[in-house]
Amino acid sequence: MLATAGHRRLRRSVERLVDREATPREANAALAHLRHCRKCQAAARLLLQMKAALRRRARRQPDSLAISRLRRYALTVAEEGRDTN
Repeated sequence: MLATAGHRRLRRSVERLVDREATPREANAALAHLRHCRKCQAAARLLLQMKAALRRRARRQPDSLAISRLRRYALTVAEEGRDTN
């Protein structure tokens, strides 16, 4: 089923609500919409989970093994680039 223009507008309001960028009026409309729209409820949950995962990821320190592998890969790519020139 295609979303109506009104539904798309409410979906954007839900996204702004999750991002804490919604005006009070827009937040009220988004909350009312979330009470009955399962698709937007799922989308809001997903957005909240993604934001939480990004916050957790930002605090993590890179794994030393991953760093050494990336450095080794970068050196390999750099050497291959020199061989073709």
